[in-house]
Amino acid sequence: TAAASDALRADGADPAGLLGAYGIDVVPSLRAGSADAALAAAGAVGCPVALKAAAPGLRHRLDLGAVRLDLADAAAVRLAYAEMSAVFGADVLVQAMVPPGVPCVVELVEDPAFGPVVGFGLGGVATELLGDRAWRALPLADADAAELVDAPRAAPLLHGHRGAAPVDRAALAELLLRVGRLADEQPRVRSLTLNPVLARPDGISVLHATVGVGAAGAPRPDTGPRRL
Repeated sequence: TAAASDALRADGADPAGLLGAYGIDVVPSLRAGSADAALAAAGAVGCPVALKAAAPGLRHRLDLGAVRLDLADAAAVRLAYAEMSAVFGADVLVQAMVPPGVPCVVELVEDPAFGPVVGFGLGGVATELLGDRAWRALPLADADAAELVDAPRAAPLLHGHRGAAPVDRAALAELLLRVGRLADEQPRVRSLTLNPVLARPDGISVLHATVGVGAAGAPRPDTGPRRL
């Protein structure tokens, strides 16, 4: 689409604009480099907010203290910023709180043999350590996306666990289809990560997105039908 093309620039990509062109909404976040800037950002998005360390690899690391949730007022924001900046650096991301859910990860990568492939898994240190990701080559059909959601070993958590309500797996499958369509139509996009995606009974929330862009006209390895 024209909007997607506009979001792809020579120096990279505008993830929110690119994904928005495919109906994938990312919860906005504001970068802040000081306590005062964090307070201003919290005022702009509205409390309660979450503060996240801005450095790559830390934005979802609740276990390391790099994410602080449910900050209800200015005092809580200032205290959380002081504690986080002392450990992780001055730059933080300020984001409005969304309802909790099961954290998931969606990935798009270029495989040397199969071309673009879409991956899905559940978030968390344990699943990352075990490499609990499932993959499918493009193009994705409805059945492929539904199977991909249920393919990881931790997928039973999406069906409800210890009394939890099942999440909206159809919304996750629809997200995978949209990522697959983006990959088909935008060959300059070489990688994409949505992490975390919170899945709930009433839908999903994409909290963070990163996009890697290749040179215009770079050849793709997919010259014919692809099968995994």
